[in-house]
Amino acid sequence: GLQWRAAAALLAGLAAPIAPVTLCNAVVGGDLVLISSQGGVNFYIGNNPASDGTTAVVPGTRPTWQGGYEDTIALAREEEGDLLPSGVSRHWFRKGLAFWRQEPLGALLLTARKAVLFFSGMEVSNNKDLTFFRSLSPVLSLPLPGAGLLVPLGLVGWALAAASRPARPVLLLPALILAAYAASIIVFFVTARYRAPVLPLLALGAGLLADRLVAEAAAGRRRAWAVAGAAALLLAVAVNINWFGYRDDPGQGHLALGLAHMVKGEHELALAAFDRSLAAGGPYAYEARRHKGEALAAAGRSADAVDVLAQALQERPDSADALASLLAAAASSGRLDEARALALATVPAAGPQRAQMHFLLGSMAQAVGRAEQAEAHYRQALAGRPGHLGARVNLALLLRGAGRLDQSLAELLAAERLAPASPVVHVNLAKHYLFVGRRDDALRHAGLARRAGAALEPEFERALEAAAGPPR
Repeated sequence: GLQWRAAAALLAGLAAPIAPVTLCNAVVGGDLVLISSQGGVNFYIGNNPASDGTTAVVPGTRPTWQGGYEDTIALAREEEGDLLPSGVSRHWFRKGLAFWRQEPLGALLLTARKAVLFFSGMEVSNNKDLTFFRSLSPVLSLPLPGAGLLVPLGLVGWALAAASRPARPVLLLPALILAAYAASIIVFFVTARYRAPVLPLLALGAGLLADRLVAEAAAGRRRAWAVAGAAALLLAVAVNINWFGYRDDPGQGHLALGLAHMVKGEHELALAAFDRSLAAGGPYAYEARRHKGEALAAAGRSADAVDVLAQALQERPDSADALASLLAAAASSGRLDEARALALATVPAAGPQRAQMHFLLGSMAQAVGRAEQAEAHYRQALAGRPGHLGARVNLALLLRGAGRLDQSLAELLAAERLAPASPVVHVNLAKHYLFVGRRDDALRHAGLARRAGAALEPEFERALEAAAGPPR
């Protein structure tokens, strides 16, 4: 009947925007993922022994968005081998479920904490310090109604509507949406931007409360008016207590401001902002120190940058980002041996960044002509991550330069198996085959490189043209 047609229309409306995304994931990404594949990671973020219910970081990974994304993939693949995005998601989802099995009481208490946070008046920032940014803008500083006001009024309003006799069915759907959406956030982790969609529903509940109070007062039922008002007042006090001592981190705002200055080339202003972030302390101190070192290097103060970046690497020994910046500054200031010694003393024995750090050390050693050091670092990188394409290609070039042509070709062919559409791999295979006189293979890989979007150097193009003559 009509109800079935309405349900079918609703499902079709929901599927219409999702289907193209799912199809693109299957065709382009080679993985059948409905929309995105972060669900398992986000579930583990909010369901692990170290979770506080708000911090959007997997323990043991970098706190930056890109760094955390890369590390969660690398850690999952270290434990289970090569995984598609959906496999990475399942890996972390299973870890979150394991936490529930192993520590059920702790998991329940954590869920209760997240429920309190969801209905708290505190605005829990995800990746922006709300207090800091409100101080920069009079618009953001306006006293607009927030969760501290809407939560108590809205919840009491919806409770009265549900308890009214006869209950109004028209109010059932928004009340269910409010409950279902709250549960869908609490099961993961709570931040203000994920909670924001329920504020209009809470505002509707606050309107229902106001309507009910006016009706009760007009009818002379002041006792009911007083009870509802007292309930709203008590709930307002409760939700506006900072039960868990949460506070915004001012260091985060200064860090973001410093990065904005760096993008504009305002290095001195960036350095001042990073210093303020460091003075604030907190979990963003390492990021502030690393970016301060990068700002010093960009301002031409490479020697000072080395000292700051060395300290950052000591604070976070598994940071490939800090090592990359340190090696670049050390090369500019003539302190490469000092930086390499520090790196060798701090590179972790395991972890998602170990392979990348050895790759960086190998690249720097290769750039300054230390072939044996470079080869050793590349092989250590590949021992930890056989699929590290950069390490395999660079090792192939190193071996070719040393005249070890068969080994060089073996590495390039292994790289091709890892990334059959990589223009870098095809360019280097074309150069290798041209070098050893295999003209047809060189031309074939040069064509594949062009189709993949590679622009070949003019000198190499001329060499290919000369080789394209009739075979001898």
